[in-house]
Amino acid sequence: MIRPVYLDDATGDLRAGGGSAGAQVDVLQWWQTHTLHAQGVGQQDMPIVVPYNLTVTGIRYRIHTAGSGGTIAAELRVGDPLTPLAGTAATPAVSPAWTAASIDLDADTLLWAYFTSVNATPGAQMKAELRVVRR
Repeated sequence: MIRPVYLDDATGDLRAGGGSAGAQVDVLQWWQTHTLHAQGVGQQDMPIVVPYNLTVTGIRYRIHTAGSGGTIAAELRVGDPLTPLAGTAATPAVSPAWTAASIDLDADTLLWAYFTSVNATPGAQMKAELRVVRR
């Protein structure tokens, strides 16, 4: 079973979530691809499963190496990889800023990180990072 990694956004320390329900802030992150960027779901064989009822308050897409030519864009997809999740589009970057969001997701929702466009000369590696509050 693959479990999401939790990151304390204040300290950068990895930890295993936990804590009390309500106002518990976590950062869920997972890799979309480990090699060159490609439009679609990348190397995700399966979606991640939302571990608990939560509200997404921020989204960013981190890449290791930038590409060149054209544009790069990513978003989350819900359920199957054909269904975009409104309000999750952002430009991936080596040092991305948080894109503010307010999106409620229920436990067991399936999520995909999805490239909607990639550079003509692709960069490498991408992961989605979601700042979430338990609800």
